[in-house]
Amino acid sequence: MKLGLITNRYPAGKGDTASPFVKDFVHALKERGIKVSVFTPEYAVDRPDNNPEVFRFPWYGSALPIGSLNYKNPFNWLKLANFLHSGRKAAMPFVITHDVDYLLALWALPSGYFARYISQRTGIPYSVWCLGSDVYKWSERPFFGLLTRQVLQGADCLFGDGFDLCQKVEELSGRECRFLPSARLREKWTALLKTNYNRFFYLGRLEREKGIEDMLLAFSYVAKKKSAQLEIAGWGGLADEIPKRIAELKLGDKATFLGRISEKEAATYLRRASCVLIPSHSDSIPLVLTEAVASGTPVIATDVGDMGYLVRKFSLGKVVPPHNPENLARAMFDFMQEKRNYDPASSGLLDLLDVNRAANDFLKTIARQRSGQPLRSQMANLFD
Repeated sequence: MKLGLITNRYPAGKGDTASPFVKDFVHALKERGIKVSVFTPEYAVDRPDNNPEVFRFPWYGSALPIGSLNYKNPFNWLKLANFLHSGRKAAMPFVITHDVDYLLALWALPSGYFARYISQRTGIPYSVWCLGSDVYKWSERPFFGLLTRQVLQGADCLFGDGFDLCQKVEELSGRECRFLPSARLREKWTALLKTNYNRFFYLGRLEREKGIEDMLLAFSYVAKKKSAQLEIAGWGGLADEIPKRIAELKLGDKATFLGRISEKEAATYLRRASCVLIPSHSDSIPLVLTEAVASGTPVIATDVGDMGYLVRKFSLGKVVPPHNPENLARAMFDFMQEKRNYDPASSGLLDLLDVNRAANDFLKTIARQRSGQPLRSQMANLFD
C-alpha cells in the first residue's frame, strides 16, 4: 500500500507539538512496511524540516489553523475559499508524484474534503479518521454539516478516536465507525512521583470550546483562598487574549502563560504538574489525557465525550460538568486538600490508547474492507 495521509496539522520539525500523534502514527505504519506520504497545509509559524515525504501546500491566511478562524468575520470566508482552492490545486500533483493508491483523511473537514475530491477524480479509495472537532463542532453548522456528511458517506471506512464520537459519526453517516485512538509512542513519556498538589497545568489548543475562560475563572476563585499555580501552554485563536485575561483577573504571578512550547518542554511540564486541567466544552479523548496518564499526572476533566467515563473507570482524577467554573474550582480545592496519590500510569488505559494497536487495527480494517470480508464487532472486546 502507498498511503497518502491528508491532515490539517503535521509537526513541522523536531519538538513541534502540533498534532504530534500524527507523526507517531506514520512511524508505526512505516514500521509495518507501509509507504506513507503526507499532504498538509503550510502555516506561517512552521519551520518545517526538509522531509520529501511531507508536502505542505501554501495558502493565504496561514497564521492560524483553518479550524481556528472566526467565520463570523466575512474576510475569513475568503481565506477558507483560498484554502480549499489551494488544496485542490496541489492535491493531484501530490497523488501523482507519490504514486498514492489509498488515502486516509485525518479530520472529516477539511482533510476529508480533499480526499473526496481526489477520489472522485481518480477512483482512489479513502477512509476518514474523525478526531472530535470535525464532528462535534463543524457538523452542527450549515454548509459545513452538509460537507461533513458527504465526506463520511463517500468513505471506504470510518474511524473515530472516541466511543461517543464513533456513535455520533454513525448517526451522521448511517455507516459503521470503528474506534481508533489518537495516541503517542509510549516511550516518549515517563511517570514522575508527585510531591505537591497545588501546581495545575493546561496543554492544548487555545480556543473557546476548550473551556479556557471557565478554567481562568475557576483558578481565580482558587487563587484567592489557596496558594496555587496555573501554567497554560498552547497555540490558537485566544493566544493574545489569555495574558490580558490573566491581568484582568489580577492573578499576577500565580498564572503563567507559556504560549507554544516544544515537545520536550511539554513532557517536562506534564511530569512536574500536580494535576492537568481539561475543561473542554466538547471533546472526544484528547491527546493530553493520554499524555497526562503516561506522565503519571492525574486530571480534572469535564464530562464530555468519553473523558468522564474513562476518568471514572480508570481512576484518573476528578470529573466536573462543562461550562461550570464553580464546580471546576471546587474540584481543584478538593484535589489540593485530599492530597490523594493517584497512579494513572498503571491504570491500564495506556494499553487501550496505544499507537501500535491503532496502526494494527487500521491496517486490518482496511485489508478486510478491500477483500470484501465482513468486519468483526469491535466495541464489546475493547476492554477485554
